[in-house]
Amino acid sequence: MPVRATPGGPYNINGMHAVAVALAGGRTPLQASPADKKSAAKKLIRLYQQAGEVPPASLRRAAGG
Repeated sequence: MPVRATPGGPYNINGMHAVAVALAGGRTPLQASPADKKSAAKKLIRLYQQAGEVPPASLRRAAGG
């Protein structure tokens, strides 16, 4: 996931939003298992929180919450 422009740099919020949209099915279907999608959603939620952002409801649903 492209969450930082450079190692240790600021979060790439636009990249995080793009990944959230993809996990929600808003782009070409991801070729990943349901377990991998759930794992990615959980990690992305943690990154949203670390960046001080509110994760979208679709991402929380993808994470099983």
